[in-house]
Amino acid sequence: MASYTLLTSPEDLFRKLEADFAAFSGELDSTYKAMDCATSAWHLVDWTLLSYEQGTYGPNGIKAYRAYLTTQCPALDVMHDVVTGMKHLTVSKPRSDMAQSRVAFESYYPPTYTETYGNNWLLIDFQDGTTQTMRSLVSQTVEFWRTYLSSKVLPTLGATPSPTTS
Repeated sequence: MASYTLLTSPEDLFRKLEADFAAFSGELDSTYKAMDCATSAWHLVDWTLLSYEQGTYGPNGIKAYRAYLTTQCPALDVMHDVVTGMKHLTVSKPRSDMAQSRVAFESYYPPTYTETYGNNWLLIDFQDGTTQTMRSLVSQTVEFWRTYLSSKVLPTLGATPSPTTS
């Protein structure tokens, strides 16, 4: 079989996800870096199915496997919707209850303070009115994949440091 990738294993793609996350953590409002994270996190579903679970989930393998994984890590559904929206511009069959993404400024000081210091954050608003930072959602997927892969391969993946979560 021909090789079409520079990465050869789910562990390689996970390391890419960690690098994507570290880059995104330095620019919390970067939609480009957020999309890199979402792409790596979501595609680990296919990579791990082919590497570890092929034949385990029967004739509807990928659908059943995705359903199982997203019950374990619901943030993967958001990654799916971000990746699908990036690829197709719209998401006709969303998996999450994501309503929109947006960038918002959060000040370190109260509104009465005259200086403006703070960060722009990429936020995900959900249909139930809640909001999460994209950083938090990506962090959830990084930790999920670290735990999952550590159970499948040598536990050296668990020793990889990651940026702190917000």
